Amino acid sequence: MSYTFVLLKPDAIKRGLVREIFNIFERSGLHAIKQKSLEPSASLIWKMYPDLNPREKFAKEHVKYVSSGKVIAAVLEGKNAVRKAREVVGNKNPEKAAEGTIRRKFGYIDRKTDLWITVVHAADSGKNARREAKLFGLQS
Repeated sequence: MSYTFVLLKPDAIKRGLVREIFNIFERSGLHAIKQKSLEPSASLIWKMYPDLNPREKFAKEHVKYVSSGKVIAAVLEGKNAVRKAREVVGNKNPEKAAEGTIRRKFGYIDRKTDLWITVVHAADSGKNARREAKLFGLQS
């Protein structure tokens, strides 16, 4: 068994998609073993995405979006958890995400800001999963 980190973003909470998203993870063999609801600060989100350039408009809009309301941070457990979660979540661009993925099903592009509303973040490596879980107080 391995672990990964996911973050359900504010629009997932506002649109009532939490249970459905966790059910999709469950059906794929990933089980939430720790989770936490919180309203993250922009500084926490900047730490979560250290590769974002704070001078870029996209980065500023993305951080504003992710820190705009309640989120649910979770550690998922399962076989090849990082790979499986990224597969289930899908492409960052909801319009290019494969059929059946979370982002294809629930994501969209905000035409006012050109921001990809992806409803969920999934860590891209075991190292980042541990780092992100620690940032959100789910791992020591």
